[in-house]
Parts: sequence; structure tokens; C-alpha cells
Amino acid sequence: MGSSNAAVQTSSSTPEFSKGVCCETNDGSAECGVDCTAGAAFCKADATNPISNRFLKEFFIPSDASNCAADGNTNIVVDASGDSNAKIYKHEFSGTLPRAEGKNWHCKWKISANPSLVPNAIAGTSKTVREGNGWLQVEVIAISFDNNVIVIMQPPEGYYEYNYRSVTNNPEKQTFVARS
Repeated sequence: MGSSNAAVQTSSSTPEFSKGVCCETNDGSAECGVDCTAGAAFCKADATNPISNRFLKEFFIPSDASNCAADGNTNIVVDASGDSNAKIYKHEFSGTLPRAEGKNWHCKWKISANPSLVPNAIAGTSKTVREGNGWLQVEVIAISFDNNVIVIMQPPEGYYEYNYRSVTNNPEKQTFVARS
């Protein structure tokens, strides 16, 4: 997803999910006004790194700016561990719910861990070493919507295809998709 300053999103940038799709070539359109590398953060892949999973493709649809959380409120960073440090994030939708047009809002949030909570590198380490990083526990509750809640896990600064029949053992490219 492109940001307002035409930079590609990275792990340290605040997502701007309402801005649209980041494309492989700058074709002059509003949603493709930035160039990016295939597989880079929040970027639509090209033929060398295709995204065909329908839930991953849906992520590229911009969030509805008038109904979803403002871009500045979509970045949730967990910066401490333990039950007492749990974060509860609640977004109140205006008006009466459910509404039929809600299926086209495509609201998104990015949840990540502060780098201080991930002391062990992903690249070049064993699974045993990486287990020392811990985990994020995410509980998603959707009330008044009958469409999907999709949780997508991707490595830092990447967006890769997910196919449950063809998983990788490369920790830098491991992905997961869950749908309620």
C-alpha cells in the first residue's frame, strides 16, 4: 500500500490502508502512483511473485476512509509482554449496523511486535533460537457483520502468496491466512 509521501511501506511506517494499491509500475493512476519491488511491503506482486490467494488479493482493496479507522489509528504495536500488558483496540462504526454496504469497507489494521520483543533474528537462525522471540496472541471479534474477518500473517516488510498445499520452510517467507 502506498503512503502519502510516495514511499513504500516498511515495518517502521504507519500503514495508510485507505490510499490504495502499490503497483509494480507507475502508470499514472491514483492507485498506482508509486513503483515498488515485487514482494516488498504491502505491494502487489507481479509475475515473478504472483499473489493468487483471493484473501491476500482482497487486502489490496483500499479501506473506506469514511467508515474505517483513520490511517493513523490502524497501526497497533505490542511493546510489552504478559497478560497485564494486553492491548484492547475497539473501533466504533457510526450509524446502525449491520448495513449492506459494510461488505465494501475493507477495514484493516496492522498488528506487530516492537523489535525489542523480538531479540532473535529470523534469517540464519534455527527454529529453537527463533522460539525465544515469543508470539503474539490476537483475538478478533466482529459484531454486526456477516462477512469475513481475515487474519493474514506475513514476515516483516514482505507480502507473499499463501497456499496451504505449498508451504515453505523458509522463515523469511512463511505466511498464514485464517478466515472466520
